[in-house]
Amino acid sequence: MKSAILALLAVCSCGYAGAWEYGGEPQGLSYEDGLGTQEAPFVIKTAQQLANLAYSVNSGEKFAGSYFKLANDIDLNPGVTFDPDNEASYSAAAAWTPIGAESDFCGNFDGDGHTVKGLYLKGDNIKQVYSTNYIVEGLFGNVKDMTLSNLTITNSLIVYTPDENVSSDYTAGFFAAQADNCNFINLRNEGNVRTYYTSGENYDINASIAGIVATANVKAYYHGTYNEIKGCENYGTMKMTAPAAGSLSSTIYNRGFCGIIGEGSEIAMSDCHNYGDLDGMSILFCSGIGFMVRAPYEPTTVYDNLSNAGDINGGAGLFDFATAHALTNSCNTGDITNGCGLMNDCQFSRLEGCYNTGNVNDELGKGVNGTGGLIGYTDYLTEISKCYNTGKITSSQSAGGIIGCAGPYDVAITECTNEGTVEGPYTAGGIVGDAFDSNLVFDNCHNKATVTGGYGCGGIFGYSERNNVRLTDCTNDSDITGKYSVGGLVGEANEVNILDSSNSGDISATTDSYGNSYAGGLAGNARAGYPDQFFERSSNSGNVTATGKHAGGIAGHSSCLVQCYNTGDVTGASYVGGLSGNTSAHESAPFLNCYNTGAVKGEDFVAGLCSEIHGAAKYCFNYGTLECGTDNKALLWIYEYMMFEGETSSSCYALPQDGWEVARINIGAGKTLTKQDGCETRTKDEFAGGSVCLLLNAGQEPTPWGQEPGTDAYPLLNGKGNPDVGGIEAVDAPKNTFSRIFTLDGRTIKTEAGKIPANLPAGIYIVNGKKMILK
Repeated sequence: MKSAILALLAVCSCGYAGAWEYGGEPQGLSYEDGLGTQEAPFVIKTAQQLANLAYSVNSGEKFAGSYFKLANDIDLNPGVTFDPDNEASYSAAAAWTPIGAESDFCGNFDGDGHTVKGLYLKGDNIKQVYSTNYIVEGLFGNVKDMTLSNLTITNSLIVYTPDENVSSDYTAGFFAAQADNCNFINLRNEGNVRTYYTSGENYDINASIAGIVATANVKAYYHGTYNEIKGCENYGTMKMTAPAAGSLSSTIYNRGFCGIIGEGSEIAMSDCHNYGDLDGMSILFCSGIGFMVRAPYEPTTVYDNLSNAGDINGGAGLFDFATAHALTNSCNTGDITNGCGLMNDCQFSRLEGCYNTGNVNDELGKGVNGTGGLIGYTDYLTEISKCYNTGKITSSQSAGGIIGCAGPYDVAITECTNEGTVEGPYTAGGIVGDAFDSNLVFDNCHNKATVTGGYGCGGIFGYSERNNVRLTDCTNDSDITGKYSVGGLVGEANEVNILDSSNSGDISATTDSYGNSYAGGLAGNARAGYPDQFFERSSNSGNVTATGKHAGGIAGHSSCLVQCYNTGDVTGASYVGGLSGNTSAHESAPFLNCYNTGAVKGEDFVAGLCSEIHGAAKYCFNYGTLECGTDNKALLWIYEYMMFEGETSSSCYALPQDGWEVARINIGAGKTLTKQDGCETRTKDEFAGGSVCLLLNAGQEPTPWGQEPGTDAYPLLNGKGNPDVGGIEAVDAPKNTFSRIFTLDGRTIKTEAGKIPANLPAGIYIVNGKKMILK
């Protein structure tokens, strides 16, 4: 056996240095080094020895369990410099026959840091498999139970020109075409690929082409045992040419172009990078790392430190249709056309420490259900953390800076940031564009770029038909523009909870077919109004502009607001409020410790806090100026629906404005609100002097309001408690007796028997020459 191996690896004396021929008789010099063991591998020094190895394997010798090592750089086409776009540059090159073109190579091959140059593959290694032309291309063709490592391929070319009306499978990888139970370690490809489709449409092709290995599978899987692809790089470009991309799309069934691996199962992958451009004319699936790379969802299967820097047309920066438990510390920096930044239609449970900086343009809708800076759509994702996008995202469907469409599993999204503009005709979000049967929890997420879409647009989340959204410590500081259901943080969702979050970007919305805009500083339409739906300790400072109905400084439609405020201007057609356009029924006060200071303007149904409030408001005020074209207007609210027994609005104040009532109609009780209902006006001096702050804090512990008179024009939700108003004494009427009582503007209050009148409204008065607050 050994003598046969040594003869096959003999050096061929041919016409020029480095020349070789495939087949024929070996030239007689004995093999010089090696025993074929791991400690003493067979050493290959020349191109002829490499060709002899191919001939021997293709003649039936598998070399199972043997070890080979490269001793020198090898040039298979000396003097040829391959220009992949110029056929004349390689027309006379010698085509390589893969090691394992007809049978399996089962030995191990260590390049030992050396380079193979001039590898030329032209798609003519064909064998019949089930009446189908089956083609394998690569330095190695079919390999099994082996490790290939420490090798570079450069100045090389794969050219594939399929025939019309011929059914064929084509599998090509520069290092290997098809691998079973194999490892690929520290490999680098600098060769290029060109596929040429001539005129016509009748192509029945199933092709997989990759920079490292086309397909890799485990035939017999044992728990915890995987193929390993580690430390591999592709610098080669892959390009498809065709007369008309659209005419070929229905007849080419390509797995596509991939930088590292075309297809595989039970793969452990790490430290792999693609730098080459991939252009499949939007027909092929082009992925910087791999297509249909499958691993179990077990916690041990983590893809780590993967990247793409090449520009890709028709796929994703890292993966199309891939599975594993997690992807960590991975990125895309190349521009993606007709695809997604990192992955599309993949099944990963967790993403951590990943990012995209490339521009993503998916105007043809190649992304499944959505287009994202990191993810187009994923089935099994439940956790994503510490990820970001800075690339511009443009989509023909749902668009998101991080995720285009999430679902159907509930997802926790933590410490994620988007800094790239997001544009799409439908739902759009700075972090997530859409959700499919999934509840989303956002924690410490931030959007810093403009978002533009149709319906359901938000700085953090765009739209969900049925699902619930919770945000904590989230911010948006850029403009959000859409048709309807547009919000600084959330466009529209079933149940929305927002805590400790804020928006400073401007919000713009047009209308739906019913004339509704649903535009808000934090949320456009927080739809359902469940009892546990609330916004708390959150604010808006951006301007809200809508051409239709339902616009609010906090929300176009909301439920319960607790310690929330708006300072941005709000403009809409009707149902316009400084805090909310309208609210859903809520068992507790829908507004508690809230305020508006922004200007509010509309044609009809305009109010300082809310045009239509379902329930009670307590400890709230409006300081903003108001403008309305009809008589349906109020300083605080217009319609108040008392939905639950025992509801009473109290301690609500407004800056007076000529021609405006404090509040309008209580539909539930069928009466006009009066000052006795706890809704009153206060002057700018009273707001600035601290008396309103005292009234808002009265009866609350801890006290949420605070103010520095002379500095703050009105009370703030800073939790600092009652201000020092200097010389102001608080008293309870009618216990004390006084000689004279005046209002702050000098009017005398009529008294009986020197007592404070029992019906005197709470406020600041001059009593016996001193300022006193009547509670």
